Amino acid sequence: MNLRMNKQKVLKVLFYLVIGLVVFFLAFSFIDPDFGWHLATGSLILKSGFPKTDPFSYTMPSFPFIEHEWLADIVFAKLYPLVGLLGLSVLFSTLCLSAVWISLSKFKKLKSVFFLVGISSLIPFFTVSPKVFSWLLFAIFIFAVFKDYFWKKYWLYIPLVIILWTNLHGSFSEALIILLTIVICKSFREKHLWLKGFLMTFLSFLATLINPYGFGLWKVVWQTVSDPLLKYRIAEWQPIFFNPLGLSFLTLFLFAISATLLFKYRKKFKAEMLILNVIFFVQAIFAVRNLVYWVLFDLPMVAIAVNHFYAETVKGKIREKRFLIISRFAMIFVAVIFIFQCAQIGYTYLYSHNENAWFSNGAISFLQKNPASGQIFSGYNWGGYLIWKLPEKKVFIYGMMPSWRWQENIKGESMDAMGDYLKILSGKIPYQIEFDKYNITTVLLSAQQEKASPKDILYGKLIKDNWKIEYQDSVSVILEKPNLHF
Repeated sequence: MNLRMNKQKVLKVLFYLVIGLVVFFLAFSFIDPDFGWHLATGSLILKSGFPKTDPFSYTMPSFPFIEHEWLADIVFAKLYPLVGLLGLSVLFSTLCLSAVWISLSKFKKLKSVFFLVGISSLIPFFTVSPKVFSWLLFAIFIFAVFKDYFWKKYWLYIPLVIILWTNLHGSFSEALIILLTIVICKSFREKHLWLKGFLMTFLSFLATLINPYGFGLWKVVWQTVSDPLLKYRIAEWQPIFFNPLGLSFLTLFLFAISATLLFKYRKKFKAEMLILNVIFFVQAIFAVRNLVYWVLFDLPMVAIAVNHFYAETVKGKIREKRFLIISRFAMIFVAVIFIFQCAQIGYTYLYSHNENAWFSNGAISFLQKNPASGQIFSGYNWGGYLIWKLPEKKVFIYGMMPSWRWQENIKGESMDAMGDYLKILSGKIPYQIEFDKYNITTVLLSAQQEKASPKDILYGKLIKDNWKIEYQDSVSVILEKPNLHF
């Protein structure tokens, strides 16, 4: 018996180790396009303090620079010189795995099955990025605030967690949504708790103001979530119906199981849990990036429902054996889907999304050896990488700027850099106007832009106007303004 138990423990350890290695591989294989400017921002803050205006773009250099992930940037800047991308991949893989593990704490049965389901749902969004800090804090927060004893003994610690969350990632607003919902529902059930609950929520709101930017941080968060154009500009902000790439098959499996079991055992849950589940699900529908938060919130509820289902249906040894057989088939089914998904993503990362396939080291080397006489125009995904690898040059657009817009025109600057960028690529405005405005003499584009699709015809226009190809490989192409060669 002891030998059999030890064997099961070894198999479980191997199971979680393999999953951890898979997540690590995905983190290490693909560099997030925003990684470079996060790293550069952290280094800049450590060296000379918080910049008041944008230090990286030549299109909107006067725009107020409010970085809601500044503390995560400092973590990058401190750790990267010591441990490199390898060490950061280990750290962020651990954070991701821990977030799912905490969400599974209520599972008594089928824990391994839903661990795979949870990891599968997070993988499409997973990179070495500040958002992973938020995933872990969200899971910890959910784990804590739904414990009755936490509200009796430890509720004053909530603002401290929110201070940390506020300075790591802009999703700290989710904590206030959770708190306010719980407080309102609890106040209806327990009248004596309303004063403590609203006091704690107010203190938590004040905690969000303990950051280098004060109310300015809230302004940026509101500017982002209320931006109606963001869903047309950035894939992760698109509604889930327009961007189903984040929907893995196992996420759909989780939704089916969740909808069935939560409806069946809805009376077993407090009102605030059901309300919040709906809130996070609606958020996921309107922005696919929020799917992660619904998954992390839904998993503990599914755990409770599965435990009720098990207690209700399994009676006696015969049914226990049948349940074990069903759980094994479920594990095999989920594992096969998970392996297929990881193989597909892994292949993509290895052959088309690794650093040298997504960003060309050859192009960077060329620009370092042959400095552009004027400004460089590059694709949106290249912005953060150029800030990192070519810090002496500023960029037209990078990952922080999609919602930046001025209400009034500032001479020599853009009122909407992202809008101008998209119009240049699509030909809605003559590129010459913007290029002359900023003295752009060099253009770095993805090699795929040679195809000149209807939405991206800049390359074709440049070739027609005799811009000279100075460098080209399978990933990128660099063109220079023709009059530079006369």
